[in-house]
Amino acid sequence: METKACFLQGLKIFLIGLSLIYSFIAFAQTGDEAPQQIQETTSEDNLPFMKTGLICESVRNGHCERPTVVLSVERKQAFCYTLFENITAPRIIYHRWYHRGELTTQIRLRLQPPRWATYSSIQLREADKGPWQVEVVDETGRVYGVLRFSITE
Repeated sequence: METKACFLQGLKIFLIGLSLIYSFIAFAQTGDEAPQQIQETTSEDNLPFMKTGLICESVRNGHCERPTVVLSVERKQAFCYTLFENITAPRIIYHRWYHRGELTTQIRLRLQPPRWATYSSIQLREADKGPWQVEVVDETGRVYGVLRFSITE
């Protein structure tokens, strides 16, 4: 039984390490200040588009800090940061947070012309481990992007 526990602990450490390596490679490949988790949406009919969408450990002074795709529940909070361009009039968007495919919260955010960054966050609990995604949508239901990430120990 002790061997099985050691094996499971080693497997857990390996998977966390693999996730961190993936995050590092994604960061190194972009050459930007942070790994892009979504592709820039195109501007159709002069509509706003989401230039950047990231999950981060924190947001400070309007900037995403430590973007990631794997967050420890010990961080206590997860942030979704979005940057929009081509905004011609004030607009409302929503960050819809899903855990294991079920909507857990929807946060209403305002965009201002011509370019606007905004973010939302959730508090993390032990029960929040597993796969997550945030859909970024407007009032008409237009999806600007989907950001996927995981909460681990």
